[in-house]
Amino acid sequence: MSGRDAGAAVGLRFTGASLPGLITGAEGELPSVDVELEDASVLDERWSSAAAPELIFERPFRDGRPFLRVERDERAGYRIWALEHGTHLVSPDGTRCSSALPDAPVWRGMKLLASQTLPLLSTLRGREVLHAAGVVVDGRLIGIVAASGTGKSATSCNVIAQGARFFADDVLALELVDGEVHAHPGTCLLNLHEHDMEAIPEPDRARLGEELGRSDKVHFAPEGFPTALPLRGLVFLRRTGAAATTLTPLDNASAQLLGNAFLPYLDRGERLARQLDVMSALARTVPLVQLEGGRNDGPATLAATVREWAGGLP
Repeated sequence: MSGRDAGAAVGLRFTGASLPGLITGAEGELPSVDVELEDASVLDERWSSAAAPELIFERPFRDGRPFLRVERDERAGYRIWALEHGTHLVSPDGTRCSSALPDAPVWRGMKLLASQTLPLLSTLRGREVLHAAGVVVDGRLIGIVAASGTGKSATSCNVIAQGARFFADDVLALELVDGEVHAHPGTCLLNLHEHDMEAIPEPDRARLGEELGRSDKVHFAPEGFPTALPLRGLVFLRRTGAAATTLTPLDNASAQLLGNAFLPYLDRGERLARQLDVMSALARTVPLVQLEGGRNDGPATLAATVREWAGGLP
């Protein structure tokens, strides 16, 4: 490893320039990524020399204007850009990252890093990324999976407010270690709707970390977890208007697991083979349950159900 240790996240150690949201004092040997900070104009000029860039992912505003774009070039690597959130160039092998961060507020730069750039780097370096939150309950790492708008963030934040530790907000970086699925902690960023935050008793909100600012959500900087952990359980959260909250085992969740793989645009053969290996191990070795929220039960009730189930795991 060369250069100054700037911190870690998603199973990687970053050297050189510092990126916001990294975990300082992270434990263990991790693959390194060298980081440089540049002006956006410099990165745009550098990318303009790419031989044959292709657009592989795009997320527009409702009016059709581009908001997020990911491009790939066989030799130049990847360009990740989001309006007012920064630009990042990633080498094809994931060993280098050149970043142009927005001036302020800091959470804007952190959001693009956490949602696209760092998961891409992690995948290029041999991890598999799952669209899930992570909380540590009594030393056991529990993943929470849910469709957008179902309450994943609200539930995981309530689990933390009730005494668990933060591990990851939206992405779990996974790898197989002697046949066991281990997860690496994510960046130090939590995003929560204001009404969900206000429903948490004020003394317990401090467990979510320092408030960084607000947009359509409230953004927090929680304390990062220092090391990888084996994944002890995975909860699939659903909201169907059921009369009461129920928790039932999932015997065959292969389709749900593959459906919640992150970065679907990264579809090269070696990634797909690794993805199948990790998801197969998850299905075989990790307890999987479906948590169906009752129509009158809020995130605090769902969080208490997750904590009670986690407490009974080995």
